Amino acid sequence: MRMHQYVIPTIISGVVVLLMLTGCGNGDDRQANGDGAAQAAGGAIAQDRECPPELSQAALPADGPADDVIGIRPGMSFNDVMAILQCREGMKTFDVAETWAVSETFGTTTRQLLRVTDGVACEQRSTWMGSGDACDTAGNRFSPLKEFTEEFVVAFTGLPDEEVVRAVWRRTIFSDDAYPAIESLVNGLQEKYGEPVHQMSGDYLRTYYGRHTGHRLAWYYSPAGQRFTQERDFMGRAFQRDCTGMRPNFDGRQSWNSGCGLTIVAEVLPLQGSRHQARSMEIMIADQAALYHGAQAFEEQLATAYRARTEDDATVDF
Repeated sequence: MRMHQYVIPTIISGVVVLLMLTGCGNGDDRQANGDGAAQAAGGAIAQDRECPPELSQAALPADGPADDVIGIRPGMSFNDVMAILQCREGMKTFDVAETWAVSETFGTTTRQLLRVTDGVACEQRSTWMGSGDACDTAGNRFSPLKEFTEEFVVAFTGLPDEEVVRAVWRRTIFSDDAYPAIESLVNGLQEKYGEPVHQMSGDYLRTYYGRHTGHRLAWYYSPAGQRFTQERDFMGRAFQRDCTGMRPNFDGRQSWNSGCGLTIVAEVLPLQGSRHQARSMEIMIADQAALYHGAQAFEEQLATAYRARTEDDATVDF
């Protein structure tokens, strides 16, 4: 079974650019200049834009499984993702990182990660990733931010202007005066994504971070689109194929497997001292097979572009 694993390093890598944006509304067009800023937005970011946006990707068939986070799904283009998030109320920071699934870009400036939040920039770099209250770098991948309540991280493969979404993470940190009931969030997740294949509840230890969580739900599909519908399927097929490597917290270790298809994992974390109120919710959606094969193709595209650039280079006379 072919499998690719990725572990987030402890230093920031790639090109990172921070843009401050406002929500949809009337105003003059603005152009962002600089390495990555203009690239991240396809050249220009306009305050006066159409919301909801007109997307290039067709809508999901009515009989297909829900595979999106606020309309962002695997297979989408970079521009469609930007259009959706620019229209989302409160989103202010758009941060781009150059590397993720493919680390060797052969000198090509890529856009493999996009982080969008309603937070503000801060100087202190904190290693504590449990809350949006402290400076948070999403695993040392982005510029530090604080005071955010909503975060989206989108992973892409593909050459510039040909990027395709491979995975989406959403983190919501609820405000002090509006902690929702855990039960209502779990019900909402099931209403959208269906009955989970695997569900854990209670006071179990969260892998890698030692945090205790309230509820974890997961939905797994094969690359052919067959949904694992029972716990037996999870233990027999999804677990044996190691479909469980994609995690709802972006700042953790991620791994993916070409033998697994659409994967959705959600985790609702409780308010400290409460068994019924939620402090935060995290969701991850990816097509693992598409991510694996997309990264393989992307590596070859980068290598081919490099060879084309260097084929006329002078040779060494030995």
